[in-house]
Amino acid sequence: MRTTTWPWAALSLPVLLTALPARVAVQDPPPRASTWAVGLREACGLQAIDGALWGIGPDYKASFRADGVEFTPALGAQAPRNLPLALRLLDVGRDGAAVPATAVEPEASGLKVRYRRGSCVERYDVSARGLALSFVFGALPAGGGDLVVRLALATELPLVAAAGDGLRFEWPGIGGVAIGGVTGIDARGERASGSIACDGSTLTLRLPAAFVDGAALPLVLDPQIGTVVAVTSSTLDYQAPEVVAPFPSGSTFLCVFERAISATDRDVRGIRLDSNGSVVGALFAVTTGTGDDHAPTAAGIAVRSAWLAVYERGGDLFVRSISATGVVGTEHTAVSGADAQVEPDLGSETSLVDDDALLVYRNSTQNTIQATYITLFSSGPIATAAPTKIATGTSLVVVGRPRISHDGGDAGRWLVVYPRTQGLGDTKPQLVLLDRDVTVLATVAATNTTDDEDSAVVDGNGTHWVVAFESEANELSGDNDIHAVSVYYDPVQGTLAVFGNSLVTGLVNVDEIDPAIACFRDGSCMIAWRRRAAPGSSDTEVFMKTIDQLRCFECEPTVLLANSNDVETNLTAAASASVDNRGLMLWETSTGTGQNGDLNGVAWDAEDGSFGQLPVAAGCHDGLFQAVGCARIGNSWFSVRLQNTDGTSTGTFVLSTGVSQLLCGGCRLYADPYEGLAFYPVVGGFGVASFGLAIPDIGALRGMTFYTQWLMHNPAAQCSWLQADFSNALTIVIE
Repeated sequence: MRTTTWPWAALSLPVLLTALPARVAVQDPPPRASTWAVGLREACGLQAIDGALWGIGPDYKASFRADGVEFTPALGAQAPRNLPLALRLLDVGRDGAAVPATAVEPEASGLKVRYRRGSCVERYDVSARGLALSFVFGALPAGGGDLVVRLALATELPLVAAAGDGLRFEWPGIGGVAIGGVTGIDARGERASGSIACDGSTLTLRLPAAFVDGAALPLVLDPQIGTVVAVTSSTLDYQAPEVVAPFPSGSTFLCVFERAISATDRDVRGIRLDSNGSVVGALFAVTTGTGDDHAPTAAGIAVRSAWLAVYERGGDLFVRSISATGVVGTEHTAVSGADAQVEPDLGSETSLVDDDALLVYRNSTQNTIQATYITLFSSGPIATAAPTKIATGTSLVVVGRPRISHDGGDAGRWLVVYPRTQGLGDTKPQLVLLDRDVTVLATVAATNTTDDEDSAVVDGNGTHWVVAFESEANELSGDNDIHAVSVYYDPVQGTLAVFGNSLVTGLVNVDEIDPAIACFRDGSCMIAWRRRAAPGSSDTEVFMKTIDQLRCFECEPTVLLANSNDVETNLTAAASASVDNRGLMLWETSTGTGQNGDLNGVAWDAEDGSFGQLPVAAGCHDGLFQAVGCARIGNSWFSVRLQNTDGTSTGTFVLSTGVSQLLCGGCRLYADPYEGLAFYPVVGGFGVASFGLAIPDIGALRGMTFYTQWLMHNPAAQCSWLQADFSNALTIVIE
């Protein structure tokens, strides 16, 4: 080992840490948000999609056309089919002098839809509870007598209640639609009650002549102040959520999910959330048809400040764009054919060098895993490349649902994990690394144990990843544990290295299953899982912790997120691409019978330290890159890792509390060896060097900043005086 090159002496670690508290500014840890229900019950929206105007709320969807309005209550999967109620204006007038209505195009503004019919405007206000219908008269129709509005009504729903305060159309035991009573309101605010009647095909709304004759204009005939068309009995049936992180320049997360309208109709919907989990803007529909649209997944494309959403219908995959403000684009076919294309998953492009998202899915007909990329052009159209087969099963081996890391990081590399199952239950997670062009860079098995390992998920930063999975020594035991492995790609050797097999949680005789994971850019990952309340029970609880991305060791201890008699399923997580260590964890909550699906979640501040990048001049670092784990007080195994080495060079790790001004050949050494620690490591295998630096459990260290950098011996380096290539420099803040 060469040590004589360096013109300074190494300081001892105890000396350095003794000096640190004098530099500390004590900071309180950030507050945690409590578990919340996603605010979908109060969310609604009005949008144009596929050339049609749609209003949606938690319990319905409504289409507005020139020939009328169709309101479809979302009654959930227990409804045998869609059971809409259609309204079409027939005529308006005084008794005996009705004026027939003609078709006019609807006009949309905000959450209001208007049909302008001369001196009368037919108006629908979209709200979370339904549609508020009203007729606004700027001038009264000719003639005398009561003011009468008649609408054609068509529905399969039986009329089960008719009274002065409204009508109720309801499928027995499931629910339906309510239309409220009639109220007249004039310009002075004077009010009068009217009447509502239905003969099976015609809805008649009536205001008494005595009120109409003396009314100040404009006069409003309002079947009910507020919501008049509303679902009377509904299971929410929100299912299969997926949350996607904000663009690097943005601040809102995207959540796409299924909404069961009936047993034959599932729609994909979306909502934007801030970092506290609060709804931003309107609820919007990704699909509105009468088919079975399901298995939604989404990804962001930073250069377009837009998302893509992919979903499955009839064994084919379809895609739409979603703007940063929630505007949904035209549907395009992503993958189709005679084979069944199922279980899609998307990876985001967070860099600004490309406009593609990576799509992986299972071809269940051919027993293969396929991958492709979807391009979002600036003009809007979407193009899908020809798929690449990245894994193949056999007559004895089945390949299962693939999952892809949330983004490719700056390096543009995505890790895919999928299960290979042999026989009745011997499952092992397999890894495939892809670049932006869907080129397979490396493949490897995630583990080499004899356990049954299912439900694998993955996230990372393009160079390091964490793969989490459930592990069961005996597939009949009902005692699953959650494990995780760290994965690193060595671009010099072109290989994937799997480090360790850490136990994340493993209570004896307790079934812990279905992990979800999201990794922060600061070296930690939040991981959640479900735990059965008792062996064989459908009652589950949700737990989470943060783990170190380099070793999969615990950063922050286990936290209980959800504890009720309900069933929590379909966990999903996303972490902000910025350095604020903010993430969202969402899941579906339903009763033991699978009904009343709702979405719940938690906003999480990872108290795992933070880091910032300091630029090094081009040609100085030779691809050398630092990565860190959890910079948290009390972390006895904190380490700084250098990657992309050649596996044989020696060098020096420098750690300091101050910034150096040393320049050499245009290269800058930020970490100050005269004020800190210099250590001479030997680079290990897989192109990785690691330096362990235990952080004492001293509260005064919280908020302290220090600097790290590596210098690797190279006689031909740009810095000829030190004969060293400089790595990137990091500022690391302890929490």
